[in-house]
Amino acid sequence: MSMKKILFITAHMPSESAKYAGHRLAYNHLSDLVMSGNCVDLVVLSNASEFIDWSGIEGVKLRYFEKLNLPKKLYNCIVSRRFYPFKLYSRFSNNLLRFINENIHDYDIVRFEFTHSFSIMDSIEKTLLSSSVEVEVCCHDVITQWALREGSFLSSKYYDFEKKVFSLVDRILVLNSKDKKILESIFSVESSKIKISPPKLSSFVYPLALSDRSGASEKNILFWGAMDRPENEHAVINFISESYDLMLNGGYRLYVVGSNPTKKIKSLACDNVIVTGFVDDPSEYFLKCYWGIVPLERGAGIKLKTLEMLHAGLNVVSTDVGAEGISHDKLKVVSLGSFKDIIF
Repeated sequence: MSMKKILFITAHMPSESAKYAGHRLAYNHLSDLVMSGNCVDLVVLSNASEFIDWSGIEGVKLRYFEKLNLPKKLYNCIVSRRFYPFKLYSRFSNNLLRFINENIHDYDIVRFEFTHSFSIMDSIEKTLLSSSVEVEVCCHDVITQWALREGSFLSSKYYDFEKKVFSLVDRILVLNSKDKKILESIFSVESSKIKISPPKLSSFVYPLALSDRSGASEKNILFWGAMDRPENEHAVINFISESYDLMLNGGYRLYVVGSNPTKKIKSLACDNVIVTGFVDDPSEYFLKCYWGIVPLERGAGIKLKTLEMLHAGLNVVSTDVGAEGISHDKLKVVSLGSFKDIIF
């Protein structure tokens, strides 16, 4: 395969050690492009609150980056002349628009990572059509599905946004067959345009598949994920609400492992609920727990937390939201109210 020059535009800073699974996944995608012999230029639009310094990957050059706080996001929406959905157009950047228009002919492929980064797409439509560059997007999830589950009154606008983007690009990368079917059925995207790219897991997980799990106690339960994500906070609170008496009476322990636990989550900490916050290597918690839980009722896309706990050998109990696109003999998919019937 001949070397391609790729412009990689991402809505979050890729990092191997990021606290968020999606950011780690973006890093893996970037690394894979370089490992395949490509030359990659990187463009980053990063939330100021989650910013991680670019540590570098050989073969990748950081060409452009914006750190986005709330005033900057509001400004971006004003410049784009679109305020809704704010979640998307806060990533619009006039400077990035100028950079792409001036440099696009230097590249063979322009890659957009995360749906948030697509907001500039319709503004460069003429530029894309007049160039020979190939355009691909990587959807970590289908944001229209997320909006519908949230009951957002902007669901139709998310749909229109994604449909327009999908019509402009040459390739769409999704993480699982379920999302491929959604693109085909809801957005009428041709199957040949969609490529399934299964996600790599966190590096610490792979050795665990070969580890001795004899020390895992059936009374130890693991929830794994970034705890400042509302859907994760909601999931843990609801599981404890449903199961706390059974945990207490049976001597069970729930380990809530992940970065930035909220005040609500911290307030639940006790002998039976251990809230760790961020840990560099969560292997010890994966090895001591027999059960993994994914009691999510919100969100979209394949859940790396589910894949990682399964790969590490845990018996995972999940809602249908947490198990989307995943099939495994150690995975039980039930309603939240039925978790206690399987675990306790």
